[in-house]
Amino acid sequence: MIELDNKSTNKLLNFGKGIYYNSRLVYQLSLKFVRESFRTRVFIIFALLFPAAFMFIYSFAFGSSFATPGTMNIYVVNDDIAPIGHPMYENVIGNYSNFVLEGNYSNFGEALVKFLSNASFSKGETAGDAMFHITLIDEYNETIEDRLSRLDQYGMILVLSIPDNFSTSILNLTSSVMINVKGDPSLTSFLYATGLVNGLFDAYFSIVRQFIGDTSGKSETIVDATIDVEDWTWFDFSVPGLIIFAMLMTVAAVATQITEEVEFRTIERLQLTAMRPGHFIGGLLGSQLFIGLFQVTAMFGFALLVGFKGEGSFIQAGLICWLSILPITAIGFMVGGLVKKSQMASAVATLIAVPLSFLTGAFFPLDNPTIIENFFGHKFGLFDFLPMRHSVTMMQRILIYQEPLSNLTYELTMFLCLSAIYLLIGLAIVTLFKLRSKKE
Repeated sequence: MIELDNKSTNKLLNFGKGIYYNSRLVYQLSLKFVRESFRTRVFIIFALLFPAAFMFIYSFAFGSSFATPGTMNIYVVNDDIAPIGHPMYENVIGNYSNFVLEGNYSNFGEALVKFLSNASFSKGETAGDAMFHITLIDEYNETIEDRLSRLDQYGMILVLSIPDNFSTSILNLTSSVMINVKGDPSLTSFLYATGLVNGLFDAYFSIVRQFIGDTSGKSETIVDATIDVEDWTWFDFSVPGLIIFAMLMTVAAVATQITEEVEFRTIERLQLTAMRPGHFIGGLLGSQLFIGLFQVTAMFGFALLVGFKGEGSFIQAGLICWLSILPITAIGFMVGGLVKKSQMASAVATLIAVPLSFLTGAFFPLDNPTIIENFFGHKFGLFDFLPMRHSVTMMQRILIYQEPLSNLTYELTMFLCLSAIYLLIGLAIVTLFKLRSKKE
């Protein structure tokens, strides 16, 4: 019995020694890679100085405005109640329907919806196309508000609410007539669509009042923001993407580091020791996690220094950003595993990282064509296979919309699953092409 206990104790001690030895080896390799990274001009230039300079320029170039049109998909809530019994109503609505719009309408709110749906562009490539695709809904609620802030997913830009006294206000010739537009003013498409709605409403109001024979009163479009962006700039909305852009620049450093270790025969010498491929990969990955932590801290600090006004949880956003180093390092593994020369690895990695920055939406919103209409209750776009795209989305929603990470279950799940897939592919490539012993 005592002999069995001694054997068990020895096994436990050996197991503990093995963990300590492997962890110590990975730690030593991580320190080696960190020291080499900070001595490498490629890392200093592409991972720190270039993104910082880019962010500085961005803060000046886009520190004050938004402005590009977008797709005109809108919700409409028509609460208008026909003023039955009003001395002017029956005559005006009937004649108006025949004179201005074909069809019969129960109230002026319904006629406004028809007026908007008939509006079309007159110039350019979109000439003849309808300005709006209108979806009628019963009420504005939290679900609709959530959809408005997820333009890439739902494609809805704003909610137009027509009040219950709309028809009554039109017939009351001395009163103003109001509608309400609600949406996210951080989106250029919302600003553009709001301008169109406001202009068309003015035209509709003028036609109706002229038809009645009195042009007194005025039309008024009240704009409610789903978030307060009065003091925000385009730069503020771009900071999460710019930080991911900075992280993507480390792809070149990782790929160069792997190829240099092969060129200088460092890996061959290490393979003569007790080092295994797992030790090398663990050391390199550990070094990138440490460097990533330094990058995240430095880039957030620099963003705040040049005027970033994020109000959400910097800890949660920083965590997402830091974890993004995993799929980014995996891309570096892929490039370093497939390219033989370090100079070529640096060039190829940069050639891949820069376009990826655009596809993730790092610099500006990018159309993301839907390829799967219903993917676990969400639309899956052409570029949604990039884990960094989900990290940019999560950082924006945390820092700008002040959403907790618990509300981003789908995005977080997609990010983690895609990151794991990228890592598995990257590890397989670098192990197969760079870390296999020549004896094998």
